Amino acid sequence: MGMFRFQSLNVWVKSHSFVKEVFKLCDDIPSKYRFTLVQQLVRAGLSITNNISEGSGRSSTKDQNYYYTIARGSTLEAVNMIILVKEIGLVGDEAVNRLLYKGEEILKMLYVLRKNN
Repeated sequence: MGMFRFQSLNVWVKSHSFVKEVFKLCDDIPSKYRFTLVQQLVRAGLSITNNISEGSGRSSTKDQNYYYTIARGSTLEAVNMIILVKEIGLVGDEAVNRLLYKGEEILKMLYVLRKNN
């Protein structure tokens, strides 16, 4: 099977790694938060890569940028929840700090992708 176009985008590669780490982080969050915080965090993380991949398949720059903008919003949503789980002591600092750093990189990459599109 060949490679899809979105898989060649550095921002998708970084986001894919981010989402996998989000899933691992969610394993450490107590089960009483499973149906509120965890599901929303996973959805936001998945939305990043889903929108990057969907945008990459659009034919117009306007359509592509629309999906990249949604991916940016989903990144901010995930980062917000990651900050929250850190502040209320549900997960350790090391994993959170790594995710926050990656989130910041993803935001910058999405900005550049839109700007250069």
